[in-house]
Amino acid sequence: MGPWQQTHLHDFIYNRPPAHTSSQGNAAEQYGALGGPENYGPLGQHEEVLKIMPRYELDLQEEDEGIQMPGMLPMRRIPKEAEEDVKLSDIYGEGGRLRDMLSRTTSEGGREFFPLIYLYDFGDNWEHELIFEGEALATAARPVFISAIGCGPVEDSGGTTGWETVKSAFRAQNPRITQSERRKWAREVSGLGDEFDPFKEPGVVQMNYEGRWENHLELYMNGSGDHGSMY
Repeated sequence: MGPWQQTHLHDFIYNRPPAHTSSQGNAAEQYGALGGPENYGPLGQHEEVLKIMPRYELDLQEEDEGIQMPGMLPMRRIPKEAEEDVKLSDIYGEGGRLRDMLSRTTSEGGREFFPLIYLYDFGDNWEHELIFEGEALATAARPVFISAIGCGPVEDSGGTTGWETVKSAFRAQNPRITQSERRKWAREVSGLGDEFDPFKEPGVVQMNYEGRWENHLELYMNGSGDHGSMY
């Protein structure tokens, strides 16, 4: 796995599913089937109830929403929060300030949290379902991976369709010119060079290397725009 890259805009989106739909386990599949976040409104099957985004992006969106175009109906305003201001305890903790907004009581009397989708790169539209499993005693002062399956797609590979094209190029026994060029491009973008292999399973030990997290944290704290933000 190459360097951690985060060079595009991103949002965290909480969606209220229909009352009969489970909000856990298949949210990403339901989300993708609807064609993306534009369908998560009053006319879609899910309703966006909160967007969490970097503060600079939040400020830009608030400016855009303040502009009313002649002859157009006003857009539905979706509540937004700056990711720098939100903690997991605000949502999943007892008495959290966002808990009631982002969950509901089930017919059995339990608590059901709405699906959380992490949308990265508004061009390629990489959609990730994030599920909060619960609390446990921390083993390190940073996020730690327990397991991982599959090679992470390289930046700007063109979404799921483009990533399949990259894998097809590496799978080809006698690659065409375009496939050879795609291989060369992927190796360069990955940061691994000739060691890049889209079929190689990631190593959790390498992913948990403390230096990787500290380097990213330092860039974030220094305000590097090339590495985005963390949640």
